Parts: sequence; C-alpha cells; structure tokens
Amino acid sequence: MDNQIVEIKFFDENDDVTPLFCQCVGNAHAQRAFIEIDCINKTLSAGYEKPGFESPAWVVYGLSRRYYTEERITVEELNRTLRKISPLAERVVSGCEIVWNGCNYIADLTDDAEAAEQKIEKIAENIAPENLWLGDLEEEEEEEEEEEEEED
Repeated sequence: MDNQIVEIKFFDENDDVTPLFCQCVGNAHAQRAFIEIDCINKTLSAGYEKPGFESPAWVVYGLSRRYYTEERITVEELNRTLRKISPLAERVVSGCEIVWNGCNYIADLTDDAEAAEQKIEKIAENIAPENLWLGDLEEEEEEEEEEEEEED
C-alpha cells in the first residue's frame, strides 16, 4: 500500500530543457521561478510567476507554499529536486491546518511542518551551478573566444 499523500507533478524530460525559464520581451530579468506545495490539493509542482501579477491570494494566505529557485534549472535537476523535496512536502501537508482567522482562510503550520519548510527552502535555493542551463551564455562565450582568436 502506498502511503504517499502528495502528488508530484513531474516535467517531461523530452519537452523543455528549462521549464521554469521565462523572460518576457523588454524585461531585463527572467520571471521568478518557484517550487510549490498546494496544501489543499496536496500537490508538489513548480512554475514561474506570471508577468505583471502579484502572488495569488492562496499563496499570500499560505494555502500554497512557494520556495524560490533558479530560473535556469534543468528539467532533469528539477525532477530530481521534486523527488528530493517530496518527503518534506509530505510533512508540510500533514502539518498544515486551514483555519478561519475572521477574515480569510489561512494556513497554520505545526513546528514539524515549519522545520520541513526550512529544509525545502535550502534545497530550492542551493541548486548546484552544474545543474543550470547556460544555453545562450555558453554560445556568447564561444563567439567571444572565436573573435579573439581571429584578432590574433
């Protein structure tokens, strides 16, 4: 019998090299990427903030928990990270109680769920550089090297 509480929404490794990278035309920086635990629907997923939008209410009130990560994380590393975080996500969902505060429904976490969140934040924030896609940056460096060689 499977005791898993949280459903993990993996990314297709044949689909996109960097599923969390989105840089809109005219923007100097990419959209912020995150890993998200939805405490109501009991899912673990990832995405990026939509241009021009603030965090949705369900995130503001803690019903979904977001942990910011590298925008250029590779799809393979993202899926590995989701697997690694999964047991911690189970603790967050198990330790999350949805309560009415007089105005809104908010999430109230147990001490264990908060401890799991701290570990998730560290994992999400510390993706090793070798697991990031450098795509355009690598191509630019190669072009610069070729130009230097031609000048010599």
